Amino acid sequence: MRKYVLEEYVLNEYNASSKAREDVSHFVLQSGFQSIAKNDKRKFRKSKFFKLLLALAIYGKLFIRLNKNDILFVQTSSKVLEGILKLKKIKNFKIIYLIHDIFPIRYDDAKAHKHEIDSEIKGLNQCDYIICHNGKMADRLEELGCTSQLIPLTIFDYKTEAFIPKDRPLTVPCICFAGNLGKSPFLEKLDLCIDPSLVQFHIYGMPKPQYSNLSYCGSLPPERLPLEINGSYGLIWEGSYEVWEENNYLRYNNPHKASLYIAAGLPIIVWSKAAVADFVREHKLGICIDSLDELEEKVTSVRQDEYQMFRANCLKLRPGLIEGIHIKKALNRILDMEEKRCRASC
Repeated sequence: MRKYVLEEYVLNEYNASSKAREDVSHFVLQSGFQSIAKNDKRKFRKSKFFKLLLALAIYGKLFIRLNKNDILFVQTSSKVLEGILKLKKIKNFKIIYLIHDIFPIRYDDAKAHKHEIDSEIKGLNQCDYIICHNGKMADRLEELGCTSQLIPLTIFDYKTEAFIPKDRPLTVPCICFAGNLGKSPFLEKLDLCIDPSLVQFHIYGMPKPQYSNLSYCGSLPPERLPLEINGSYGLIWEGSYEVWEENNYLRYNNPHKASLYIAAGLPIIVWSKAAVADFVREHKLGICIDSLDELEEKVTSVRQDEYQMFRANCLKLRPGLIEGIHIKKALNRILDMEEKRCRASC
């Protein structure tokens, strides 16, 4: 049983998607998988022609090298996966597919989005193992008809060498938010509502905004953020200021910024019904809120000893997180299952 990984690299535009894929490739290689090809789109993101040539080159390498019962780890786009699945039918290898984003599962009315959902599930069902974000995502995928073996990741790992100071004094609480600011309109209303004498904000990302009460701290490469980010908490929020449970993707996914904040030693503030809120509660990593209206009250009521407990728990998880413990555990679980299957069939 030979183990291969299709390495995945996308253009780094100071967002989490490129960092997450690069880190996963790194940790999978550390787990004993051999690189079979690199899906490296950093140099020609906007060229469909060169993307096509790259995909064809990848398919050629897979066809030549993969044989029956070999294992291929992929985390690529659905279009590239579609071609790999066609090769799988010919060569009969195994596929481990890691989900980064699968937006159609957010819809409560599955019938109204049947075509979109069925298209995603059809591809997943042709894979042997699916590494999904968490148990709630696994339950939702099963509910929508996914029959492949589902392995919850729990949380994404975050490769960094950044030094984390031992103490962050909690005087005036400072909340950090890092992400795509163009997709974070809630910040505009927060800028009008927040009292900077009670709670301060440090904002990281692009495009550059104009705020009155929130401090913009620039855009930094993801690998530098754990070192440079400066504050008391890290906020996980998406979309508008007002939050609705209906069709909310946070109910199922693990935002990569949760891993960033833990890697930076920052306690987390998150919507109480987000999937990652379960992880925050279980490990006592921060505060869960029902709405941004209660943000000031919740943060200012945290005692110093309580905050230091949140911080200590983040730092406790950090060593495993930056070494890839979660993806490695998922892979080991899959490989154990494959070995048992092979022994049973021999």
